[in-house]
Amino acid sequence: MTKPYDLRHKPCPEPVLTVKRLFTENPNLTHLSVMVSDEVNVNNLKRFALNQNLNFKVENQSDYYLLFFSKTNFKPILDHHNALSNLAKNEFDLIKSNTVIFITNDTLGTGEPEFSNTLMDLFLQSLETSEHIPRALLLINRGVLLLSPDSSSSISLNALQAKNIEILACGLCLEYYKIKEFIPKDQITNMYNIIEMLMTSSKVIKL
Repeated sequence: MTKPYDLRHKPCPEPVLTVKRLFTENPNLTHLSVMVSDEVNVNNLKRFALNQNLNFKVENQSDYYLLFFSKTNFKPILDHHNALSNLAKNEFDLIKSNTVIFITNDTLGTGEPEFSNTLMDLFLQSLETSEHIPRALLLINRGVLLLSPDSSSSISLNALQAKNIEILACGLCLEYYKIKEFIPKDQITNMYNIIEMLMTSSKVIKL
């Protein structure tokens, strides 16, 4: 077996970009293994594998994660979101739109801040009760503050996630606003994966 590529000290999103480059520059490459140091990169590379129709396997070593990618014997994924989260409970869980909501601020609109914050809360609460279920909510810039433990919107976001809607936040933004330590690792992503989800969605709603 080929020696794994050591990506343990690569900052996000370098591991994803490296794996993508290796497959792009080597069309005959069918198997690849890499080492990464944290769960955030594991989740990001898992999403990359699903987007690229690659088989994916992870092994938890003592102080790092060993990831395997392959092109052989691939089984088609009918629903990206449910394959990624592995949370589908019944046939109704698969009936989702391919819509992504792209949230760039912790307020809705550009009016008076307190009122605009109330509007965002109301939007998320209404989305929670809506029959129209998006594929994911992508949060960047001040939008990641909605995930803060003291945010009034965190309850609605948790309820949406309980409905198998992905809630993903930009890791760099979380670091900038100093709340990364409070966010579950499976909700942290990078700009590359955000772009991939935006470009593969049938509709994007920007807030």
